[in-house]
Parts: sequence; C-alpha cells; structure tokens
Amino acid sequence: MDIEESNKIIKKELEPVEPVIRTMADDLAVLSDKEPITPIKQKKALAPKNLPVLSQSIKSDKKPLAKPVKDRPKTSFPKLTLISLIFILIIGAVGGFFYWWNYLRVVPAPASHSRCENNQCVVIEGQGQDQCLTDQDCQPVEPTLPVSIIPVSKTETITFNLQEKDKLPGQLKTIVNQEQATSTLNRVLIKMDNGQQREYLSLANLSAILKLNFPEKVLSMIAVDEVQADNYTLFSSSQAQGNHLGLVLELQQGVDLIEDLKIWEDTIKYDLEPLFLEEQIPASLTEEFQDNAYRNIAIRYMNFPGPDLSIDYALAANKLVITTSRESMYAAIDVLLGD
Repeated sequence: MDIEESNKIIKKELEPVEPVIRTMADDLAVLSDKEPITPIKQKKALAPKNLPVLSQSIKSDKKPLAKPVKDRPKTSFPKLTLISLIFILIIGAVGGFFYWWNYLRVVPAPASHSRCENNQCVVIEGQGQDQCLTDQDCQPVEPTLPVSIIPVSKTETITFNLQEKDKLPGQLKTIVNQEQATSTLNRVLIKMDNGQQREYLSLANLSAILKLNFPEKVLSMIAVDEVQADNYTLFSSSQAQGNHLGLVLELQQGVDLIEDLKIWEDTIKYDLEPLFLEEQIPASLTEEFQDNAYRNIAIRYMNFPGPDLSIDYALAANKLVITTSRESMYAAIDVLLGD
C-alpha cells in the first residue's frame, strides 16, 4: 500500500459520523413490521405543506427523445376505382372534343370566288368577284337572230369555230347542195362559237373569212352599221341545174350606185369568187358585162360558160342583189317584188 492510499483511508476515518437518534416511532414501526422511518423521511414528514415548488433551474443537456411517428391511416379508396375514373374522364374529353370538332366548331370559309372555265362554273381559291353560280351561267349568250332583208322559205345555220375558219367554205357548200324546193330561197346564217362567245357574222367578218372584197363606195351605202348582221342576207336558190348562192345588201334610201357598180365590173368576178363555191372560176363567155331586164328591173350579168353559172347584179327595192346564176336572180326579184 502506497502513501496516497493510506492518506485516503485516514481521511475517511476522520470524517464525522452523523448521530442516529432512536425514536419511539421507529420502535413502533419495528413492532408493526413497517418500514422504519429514516432520518430523511422524518425530515419530509416534518416539512411544511403547500410550499411553492421551485422550477428546475438546471436543464438537462440531453435532448428529449423524438416522438415516434405514427403511420398515417391508409385511404379506403381503391386504386382500381381511381384508374377507372381517370380513364372515363379521358374518354369523355376525347369524345367531347370530337363532337365539338365535327358538329359545333365554326369553321371560317376560305376565301374563294367562282368563275367560268370551259363553260363550267368552277370555284377558285383567293379573293375575287363571283362570275357565276351554276354551269348555266357560263353558257355563251345566244345572239339575237338577224332579220332577213329578203323573204325566204327557211333558214339554215352554220356554226363554226374561228380556229377552224378554213372549213367554212366546205360547210357552206354542203348547206347549199342540200335538197331544196325549186325556185325557193333559203337563208344561210353563219354563227361563230368560240366556246365563250357566240355571234352571227357581220358583213365585215363574213368578207374577211370568205375573202370577199367590196368597193368602199358600196360599203359606205349600206343601211345598217357593218358590225351588225342585219345589213345583208346570204341565201341559196334552187334550180334544175343545181343550187346556187346569192347575196342581198340593204342600201340607204335614195342612193344611186349604177355608175360605181359598172366601175366594179372590172374585178367583181374575182372579188366575189368564193360565192361560186368552185375551186376555180371557168373562163367567161364575154369580156364585158351584158344588160338584161326582168320585171322592169335592170340586170347586169356575165356568163361562165352558160346562164346556169354566171354573175348577175341588180338594184331592186333599194337593195343590191348579187347572184351566181340567171335563175337565182329571177327568183330573188320575184320574192322582193312579190309574186
């Protein structure tokens, strides 16, 4: 044993011992088998009651234990029901959108307009003014039927396209060669139809297509403006030797073209050669025009090589009549003067 441990034992033995006081209460407790009252308990028993309790001034350095987290109660809504509800909502949303898109949605009409193409009313995208509503609106307007300036038995119409104008002489020859009652006149109308416009040929257009030439003096004496088709009548006449073509021009009142027509005689057979409907005019029997008369109407004529093929012209009832045979001239004068 070292010195330090010996000192500790000595100090312990030297500490004062608290005296134990024996009381009668302790003795009674021993007799009644009760726990003896210790000096500390005796002090607590003797301490006054209702003393104020001092709050603990010294806090423990230890942190209080965290309360255990209680598990949240699980929801009673089944997952399957939630998924079904979401699915139903999606289907309803898709169906509602489809119905709105096809039946309720107001779709603004795209800008467009209608116009005529190839006699049909078609819709064209873009801004513009409507030209038609139906195909009927795109049909060419039928021109007014020209008034015949000479009485005729019937009217035959030739319709042609301007792009096929070279076929017009052949069509004209076919019409003239149709069966026709003897000594009758049939009017021949020529109508141009280019798909967008229809019109009857004026004298100027007829002359340009058939290559007819008229003196300026004659054209200036025509009664109606030459852009119209009412100032002339093209006709066919029937006779035993075949049908022939003739032309009647309506002149202004009181004009005298005798001298001007005699000047025209030098070139008239060439200027009016297409009216003969022949590939080539045969040679004339005479070099100059001859005089003739029928029902007091003076006639100037030239035969090739007989009277069934000639060029005759006359002024009758303020009209210039030009025919390609003597019989057709007589028939024209008869209908003009009346039988």
